Amino acid sequence: MTPLEYYNTRNRPVSRFRALLILQQLKNMKTATLVLTGLLITLTALAAMEMIFPGYDRLKEISPDIIIARCTNTPSPLPPNRTITSDANTFSIEIVAAIKGTNRSGSVLLNSGHWLHRGDNYLIFGDCENGVCQALADYRVIPLGRELLAGSITNAIASKPLDEQIQILFKRRLDNLNRQMKKEQEEKERLEETIKK
Repeated sequence: MTPLEYYNTRNRPVSRFRALLILQQLKNMKTATLVLTGLLITLTALAAMEMIFPGYDRLKEISPDIIIARCTNTPSPLPPNRTITSDANTFSIEIVAAIKGTNRSGSVLLNSGHWLHRGDNYLIFGDCENGVCQALADYRVIPLGRELLAGSITNAIASKPLDEQIQILFKRRLDNLNRQMKKEQEEKERLEETIKK
């Protein structure tokens, strides 16, 4: 039904000017709907691009700040068996060392989709401004473990090129993962043995 027919069914006289005005309003609504739809699609694509892992070489280039930090406070309560959240959470962290970018030290806030654990240390590829670091994609936060000693790790990477510093920290993470996987494999074998009986 056209706007002209609609107004005629309501027993209202419709001038030609009013009918054109109504048609123009409908056209503007369609245009606005198309613009909003296009904007939503663009924003979704940009968000998805942030979540696609570009590789650590590229991430190192595009991250304004690369820091080692210790988590000092987490949102509560901690969801059971959750390591990654679908939304960003805000954590309190203390910067242990700045590898690239910020010269700031001390406490800052971190917005991240990776769930941090209080007392653990992390290598963070992010953007720190005004006391807040942004590292939303999970791959931007790399756990380094709890036993990181600030002096020993900063001495181990001090005065080395950026690539070498990051390689030392990645090796540390890989060693931690291998130990964790070995323990979990042993547990898996014990459980499988028990189930077979």
